[in-house]
Amino acid sequence: MRGALSVLTGLVGLALFMALLWAGCSTFLKNNGAYERGVATARADPVVEKALGAPVRESWFLNGSIEGDGMTTRGSWLVRLSGERGAGTLRIAGYKADGDWRVVSMALDADDVRYVYVPGVGFRAPAEGSAVEGPPDILGH
Repeated sequence: MRGALSVLTGLVGLALFMALLWAGCSTFLKNNGAYERGVATARADPVVEKALGAPVRESWFLNGSIEGDGMTTRGSWLVRLSGERGAGTLRIAGYKADGDWRVVSMALDADDVRYVYVPGVGFRAPAEGSAVEGPPDILGH
């Protein structure tokens, strides 16, 4: 019985450690101007709202990275957004120079359509019938 209690205590401790690690990483990735402005802009955009359904909500989980070289810091994030009609992935790319984060590109992939953010205009859908296109295959396949 004592051995089982030790194993259970170890598993609970490991789970707590992993939860704290996840929370810390998520906070680090979300705590910057590019991420915050990108998500807020997407959630308030009428094209995104129409594609996903109102209200648009941000998922707890995200994928992202932030890296720097001492002069410029770059970041990219994949954020799951959902609404009453469906879900999509918001892609945000940004950089930080002179202490300020800037968003350099945003796109939303939802229902096999990529909605691209156009500065001063908002999210725009491609021509009807266009599917999500990824980068070209460098091997020609």
